[in-house]
Amino acid sequence: MRPTLATKALESVKVESKIDSYSRFLTSIDPIIIALVQETFRIDRGRYLKSESELLSARIESKLSKLGKEAFDVRTSLVLTVTSSPKEKPLVDFRAVYELHFHGNGITDANVKRFIASELRIVIWPYFRELVNNATARMHVPPIILPVSSRGEGFEGK
Repeated sequence: MRPTLATKALESVKVESKIDSYSRFLTSIDPIIIALVQETFRIDRGRYLKSESELLSARIESKLSKLGKEAFDVRTSLVLTVTSSPKEKPLVDFRAVYELHFHGNGITDANVKRFIASELRIVIWPYFRELVNNATARMHVPPIILPVSSRGEGFEGK
């Protein structure tokens, strides 16, 4: 059966409705808690100080841990490694885990999963940047300053 003009119009309304629903969801999101719950930092200080160049590799993984009608929780982890060359043993191995709690309207499994896959990195990345920068500065080594964006060469996000 060929789609009619009315069928195409109805499909268009459904798509627009989904977009509007997600937009309303996004504007209602309110971060209530952003808590660092775990941090591990290993550095080969001698090799790091002697290293002439470093390769950064970072991976962010986020998972929905609780979903309610008015709130949801997400667990997000960062794994950061610094090497002097791709096949070398890491100079730095950094891992951090945050738990986040959000309130909002229009909370559905689909909206929250979409948020986790796209916008959540914008919320959490500044916290990771600050944590890595401060930790390396306290170790009396040149600080690792992560880029403003978590999108780029050597960075993975989920």
